[in-house]
Formats: sequence, structure tokens, C-alpha cells
Amino acid sequence: MLPFLTFASGLLIGGLGVKLARDARGAKAETAREALAKGEAKMRRAAASGLDAVEKTAADLRRRVDPAPEAPAPKAAPKASPARKPRTKKATPPAEGAAE
Repeated sequence: MLPFLTFASGLLIGGLGVKLARDARGAKAETAREALAKGEAKMRRAAASGLDAVEKTAADLRRRVDPAPEAPAPKAAPKASPARKPRTKKATPPAEGAAE
């Protein structure tokens, strides 16, 4: 919230300063314009800094709220099994007392 307030106050002060400098005339006007130019540069840096802070905060919150899903472990390729021989039925001895 603080970076946003810095940004908003910079916009407000910058707008008022520009309006006052345009309305001013004479020797004091030149001094005011120079001061305004210095203040404008400082305010631009402050605004850029504030916007960077807002962007970083938003990115951090986005990561906390919606973390990227972890990449699934790559599946191992199935091992090629050697060819099996077909099963043959084993002969079972006949049961005792069974009729043939």
C-alpha cells in the first residue's frame, strides 16, 4: 500500500508543480522551473521505484496464492521383456481309482 501512496502523491505534486510553473512569469519563474525540473526527476524515480515495488509484491502474492504445480517426474520407459516361451500343459498323472 505504501508504494501506491508514494506513486499517487508524486502524481498529485507533479501536476500542481507543472501548473504553477506554467502560470509563473519573470525571474522567479526561471528559478521555479529549474526547481520543478529537479523535483520532476526525483518524482519520476520515486514513481518508478513505487511501481517496481508494486510489481514485485504482486508477483510474490501470485506465487503464494497459486504456486506452479511441480513438474511430474518423467516416466521411465517400460523395459523390454525378453520374449516368453508359450506355456505347455504339464501332464498330470491320472488319479487313483479313476476310470479310464
